[in-house]
Amino acid sequence: LDAAFDEVAATNPQLLTQLGSRQHYGRLNDFTDAGRQRVLEMRERQLAEMRRQFQPDRLTPAGRLSFRLFQEDVEEARAGWRWRWHQFPATNNGSPMGTIPVFMINNHRVESVADAEAYVARLREVERVMGEISANIRRQAEQGIVPPAFNFEPVRADGRRILTGAPFTDGPDMPVFADFQTKVNRLQVPQAEKDRLIAAAREALTGPFRRGYESMLATLDEIEPRAA
Repeated sequence: LDAAFDEVAATNPQLLTQLGSRQHYGRLNDFTDAGRQRVLEMRERQLAEMRRQFQPDRLTPAGRLSFRLFQEDVEEARAGWRWRWHQFPATNNGSPMGTIPVFMINNHRVESVADAEAYVARLREVERVMGEISANIRRQAEQGIVPPAFNFEPVRADGRRILTGAPFTDGPDMPVFADFQTKVNRLQVPQAEKDRLIAAAREALTGPFRRGYESMLATLDEIEPRAA
């Protein structure tokens, strides 16, 4: 179980955060194709181990149901692997430019200086994440898999809204910066330490975070002419 948990942590630390764990607290998910393959391989190993250790007819009714549901889930993932490029990562129903800020605000707790530093580290991670997702979008487009034209403007609007407000433009703080400051100001630490953390968040947002969003917006502009 520990080995499986570590594998999940490496590819899906956001899930661990949602489950209350602080493991890999400064990381966002791995969106590469290699990362997706590692997850599938891990689940196949878990299924094989489950079949080795348990006989369904010796389990309780609840146990048999859990066994069957996990088995079907892995089999479904295996069958769907060949179609993984047919899922659009950014549509008018949602995109990482909208979901990552929501995740940070709703799930990343700040109860210590280390938690705040992990929050800043995740803001810096946005550049990597948007680069990975942009690479996936381009790879899909090379295969002729492009979202319908009506998706592009709503997705762009998501990104532009996030880059509106301090520290990017005049006006009120954008939601992630406001959230970080609120959480940091609740810490029982000297004001100088709070100021340091807030300055680090401002630098992360105006640097790698913004570059990540701009790269994603540029990718959308690049492939939109191919949309029907």
